[in-house]
Amino acid sequence: MVFLEEAHGQTRNLSQNETQEEATKKEGKGKEKVAKAQGTGGGKMREDCIFCRIIEHKAPAKFIFEDEDCVAFWDIHPIAPVHCLVVPRKHIESLADADLSDKAVLGALMLGIRRVAMELQLVDKGFRTIINTGRLAGQSVFHLHCHVISGKRFSWP
Repeated sequence: MVFLEEAHGQTRNLSQNETQEEATKKEGKGKEKVAKAQGTGGGKMREDCIFCRIIEHKAPAKFIFEDEDCVAFWDIHPIAPVHCLVVPRKHIESLADADLSDKAVLGALMLGIRRVAMELQLVDKGFRTIINTGRLAGQSVFHLHCHVISGKRFSWP
């Protein structure tokens, strides 16, 4: 049986009709996608950004999940019984700094929020999502992220 190590470090069987060359080509494209998502393309990881450091496991966090596009982890200053952050791997300072080339990143962020809601069983209970943009709105870490909060009744705002 022939195995191929994929971009995320796991192995898989080659399909019957797939050659090693084809599989290696697919693996290369997968690694490019991961590298792009991690910011080695557009928005480079920044050593002075705490979220970039968390994404690279250079700063501590209690992760809920990680995938090639986003990470989710518990907020260290919760304002509700459930309070976590979903952060794209690509460094974008704020929602105001995103552009059309970030469409896939923004979509992945929304799907990451859905994944957190599903994994933490928040869908039936309800949850709030918050993206603070700029200092006046309360943004304190300038790496786009979404707060997911739940576990109590919220008023507006």
